[in-house]
Amino acid sequence: MSTITITDTVLPAPSSSSKIGKVPVVKVDKFELSEEEDERTFHNTDAAYVLPNDNIEHQRLELQHRLLRQIMGNKVFHAPLSKDAVHKTLDIGCGTGAVTHEMASTFPDAHVFGVDLSPVPQVRQKLPNIDYVQRNIMDIADESFENDFFDLVFSRLLVLGMSNWKAYVERCVSLTRPGGWVEMHDFSNAVHHVPAHVSSLEHLRPHSITIPEIANSSHPTDAYQHPSAWLWDTIFGKLLALKDVDIYCGSKIPSLFAEAGLTDIRIRRYMVPYSRWEGLTREEKEMANYLETFMRDLIPVAIRKAGENAGPEYAKDVEEALKDAKRYYEAFEGGRNFLWMYVVCGRKPE
Repeated sequence: MSTITITDTVLPAPSSSSKIGKVPVVKVDKFELSEEEDERTFHNTDAAYVLPNDNIEHQRLELQHRLLRQIMGNKVFHAPLSKDAVHKTLDIGCGTGAVTHEMASTFPDAHVFGVDLSPVPQVRQKLPNIDYVQRNIMDIADESFENDFFDLVFSRLLVLGMSNWKAYVERCVSLTRPGGWVEMHDFSNAVHHVPAHVSSLEHLRPHSITIPEIANSSHPTDAYQHPSAWLWDTIFGKLLALKDVDIYCGSKIPSLFAEAGLTDIRIRRYMVPYSRWEGLTREEKEMANYLETFMRDLIPVAIRKAGENAGPEYAKDVEEALKDAKRYYEAFEGGRNFLWMYVVCGRKPE
């Protein structure tokens, strides 16, 4: 099992001017399952979420936050917000509170809310401008969070738990004040494979993209996308779809923003390696190392949970998916596979 270490450091530059001062920051280098921790626990909810909520998962979320921050050039929030104009913010699916903490540090004069299905673990000091709410954001009554309430509504990686993305986006827009921003970070789990003859990875570096470019598949890397050759991925996607969970949500969020009436939509894509190969940056290699462990330890857990949610008639599919997922893990080295992480911001008209 990995160990969580607390270091007395402050967040990088965006938080250095915070009035909050020094606060403990959690640093997790890896997460590992031990023999006595192979029984996972999950959220006590009817939501479709298939990942655990236990101590091992908390460690993973802390590590994931650090690695995503690195991939994005030590940047979390992409919406063009002025600190002086931010008074209320919301972090949906806040997990361990890593992003909530950073939000409260970046906007020290704001009242920051973090919402999650389970209680937020005490892995760091809670800043005085944070309040946590244990609820499903889709079930919170309007009197708790009024419409036109927040300057920033943020969520990240709800891909394995959010159903009905159209309704979710509309909910977020309703909670945002006119002139405020909605920002979502999520994967499109369409596996891309870089052919062996391609030596330059320049087109895989972070870049901006438009809704028409996504719709027309006009980016050079679109030629690398293909229907998954891995059975586990196909079965997993079908099991999740039974609960209206869309594993391709990342690429659809920009259009949903437009349909919900948001304007000034900004889309940034970050390549996340889903195997390890030569030519990756240091940050990408660290992410690949993490995802190798994710593939080994957590994908089987999520497949089993998705099968449990789907019903006993899918037991054979689950077993086939687990066997194939093991083969994917064993072929992780040199696979040249990746996913896109979509960072999407949109402004609510005044």
